[in-house]
Formats: sequence, C-alpha cells, structure tokens
Amino acid sequence: MEGERTEINGGSVVLDANGNNVKTASGTFEPSDGKLQFPMSVGKTWSSSSIYRSGSWASAVERQATVVGVEQVRTSAGVFAAFKIEITASWSGTEGNRGEGTARETDWYAPAVGRIVKMDYFDRPTHGAPTPTHVELVGFKPAPAASARPASQ
Repeated sequence: MEGERTEINGGSVVLDANGNNVKTASGTFEPSDGKLQFPMSVGKTWSSSSIYRSGSWASAVERQATVVGVEQVRTSAGVFAAFKIEITASWSGTEGNRGEGTARETDWYAPAVGRIVKMDYFDRPTHGAPTPTHVELVGFKPAPAASARPASQ
C-alpha cells in the first residue's frame, strides 16, 4: 500500500483508498474510475467523472451508479453476499480518439472480500461493434486473523 493507494500484481493494477481503479493493465483513470463509494447502502446513488488514457488515446467518462440490492453472487471463488451496483456510463474521445459511446455495467461488491467479485460490462460505441466483458473472482484466501498475545504477567 502506498499512501492511499494499493498496488496489485507488482503494480500492474493500482487502486485508490476506496478500491477504485487508478491503473489497470490496459490504461489509467484520472482521478479513478469512481465505481465504488462508501459507506455503501441499498438505494445509494452517485456519479463520477474521469479521464481514461491508454497509450496516445484518451476518453472522458461520465458514470452514474446505483446500489440496487444485496444478493448472493456465485463466482469461481465461491458464493459471496454482495451489493449489486448498476452503472451507466457515457464516453467521448478527447486525444487520439474521436469515438463515443455508452456502457452498462453491473458490479457485485462483497464486503467480506473488500473488492468487486463479479462484473458484467457491455460497451456500445456509436460506430462499431458492441463489446461484452465478464470478469469474476477465481480465488480468494482471507488473511490470517491477527493472533492474540497473552497479557504479560
């Protein structure tokens, strides 16, 4: 952990203090992707704005998110109680890209894991083929509980 950021996989992924993507294998978000906001509760809504950069390509992204419920979600790593978050987004190219489009995303955030454990994403550029993406947690091992030290006598 560096300041209020967490590095994963040797720094190929960087998360902010809320677990939002700042850097992924494909690009960076400034300030972050804004997909999570705490405290989380059913009915909570928020919006976020970011710039996504990948090489010489950049895009302005506007997201609106709503926590629509709590449910049990099945992943390859197991079944988790999770907040279900529905996100709509619009994007428009700013540098090296004049494309635009919209996206729909459903994320399941599991407090026991402290991360999004499943994501279904559907990107629809105005000119081009839509792109569906599915990501889920494939393994999870909780950190060992801190051992209690006996009080000194």
